[in-house]
Amino acid sequence: MEVERKRILVVEDDRGRAELVRRFAEKYGYECEVLAEDVVQHILKNLEARVLEFEPDIAVVDGLKGKCFDAIEIIKNTKPDTFCVVYTGVGRDDGKELEGRGYNVVYNKDYSALFDLLNSGFGV
Repeated sequence: MEVERKRILVVEDDRGRAELVRRFAEKYGYECEVLAEDVVQHILKNLEARVLEFEPDIAVVDGLKGKCFDAIEIIKNTKPDTFCVVYTGVGRDDGKELEGRGYNVVYNKDYSALFDLLNSGFGV
């Protein structure tokens, strides 16, 4: 019997960082899709279609220059059961508005914390 791999959608405005996360996600056995655009508005424009097409279990969303809330709203409106993680370059003290919104937050692009989440299976 084949085990179904969890699907991760990486939403990032830096292609190099997106590929780093993709490689680690695949290393931990996830099926991974990347939506990486240099212009945040292009990401937001294409996000709903990508979620509908890929049907992710998990979305790893960059801070997107302050537009991560918009991205998560699109994801949750399109596929409500998607588990969302925001990983952002802002420090904990600068990112208080990210707390308590129903998803995990990884601060300062702490890849080791993000990869620990990947390794844990996100509890999904």
